[in-house]
Amino acid sequence: MEDQQKLSSIKQLIQSAEASLHSAKQMIDELTGDAPIVAESSTSLHESARELGSMVNDGSNRIINGLFEGQHMIGLDGKQYSVPANYA
Repeated sequence: MEDQQKLSSIKQLIQSAEASLHSAKQMIDELTGDAPIVAESSTSLHESARELGSMVNDGSNRIINGLFEGQHMIGLDGKQYSVPANYA
């Protein structure tokens, strides 16, 4: 893998980790009652997914990072992807 590809992959991994941490913090706040529960509109979820999501083609594999909304992942392309229950 070239250095530029490695840097791009690292940036995407960091963005995905930040999105996961944000989601985890929101879930903790909801469970503890520390913050009001605010339902995001579908439009803002898609916008957030475009900002945070990424796609990487690594040979024959396609890796999609996006925003998990509780049942599906919304990818960079705005599409909803199924997430198996054991990963959700």
